[in-house]
Amino acid sequence: MKKTTIIALIVLIITPFVLLLSNSMRTRKQSNVINLTSRHLQHLQPVTDVVFNNDSALLDSAGLRLELVVSTRSDSTLCRVSYPKEMVQVTQKGGRLTIGLSPAGRKLLREGHRFLANADLTKIDPDTILSNDTLRIYLQADARLRSVTGNTGNCIRFNTARLPQIKVSTSSPLEFCCGSSIGRLTTIGYPDVALFDSRVEQMEMHLHTDDGYSTTPLHGQQFHIGTLTVSGKGAVEIYQQQNIDHIIANPNDTSGIGLNLRFPDIYHRYQLK
Repeated sequence: MKKTTIIALIVLIITPFVLLLSNSMRTRKQSNVINLTSRHLQHLQPVTDVVFNNDSALLDSAGLRLELVVSTRSDSTLCRVSYPKEMVQVTQKGGRLTIGLSPAGRKLLREGHRFLANADLTKIDPDTILSNDTLRIYLQADARLRSVTGNTGNCIRFNTARLPQIKVSTSSPLEFCCGSSIGRLTTIGYPDVALFDSRVEQMEMHLHTDDGYSTTPLHGQQFHIGTLTVSGKGAVEIYQQQNIDHIIANPNDTSGIGLNLRFPDIYHRYQLK
């Protein structure tokens, strides 16, 4: 038997096994993907406080984060929250809303699953799937919302929110956008604060951490802050300072670390108001 004939026979014999192995690998990869195709809508009583469960370590190990998007309505009957029920659990007790991973969501994360949102898996090559890194929770509240407490692994965004006052305790990204208007904003921690097309009459940043000295930015575009008061210890890098009418530094730290206000984008003579 010729050598070329032998090689051809070997190829014919091996090819089905190679295809079978390839399909098996693809099946395993695709079975590792959870496609989040629906959101659960939950009607709420008026919410005054929002608290995140401490799922930070598990979220971090999975490369995921929970993002809370807050908007406001004048009609309290429109208070509601929507979220991917396969992964997230939301409970309300009185005016307190608690957000975190559901027991099923924790199990899926520990099993190492990846996540997509409304994807057509019949048109996606499992070998090229890029999983989502953010699970979004959309909250509609009224003007009675007073505080949001987050953890590492959470992002908080106020979108078209109008509130007389709000206190946000977090050291994760905090954003105000799309015409949000806040009477009095208080932040506690070291959040990365971004404001886009938003207005804050009085803003108080209380820099607080157990890790010693930290630095956090305050930045954005097309925003206005009436009076910014910074207290605590550490540093704030203030960008677009011309959009702030008054800046007050109120160091109240007794550890000797001190308070530092930095203005990285001043390149010419500038007089603070």
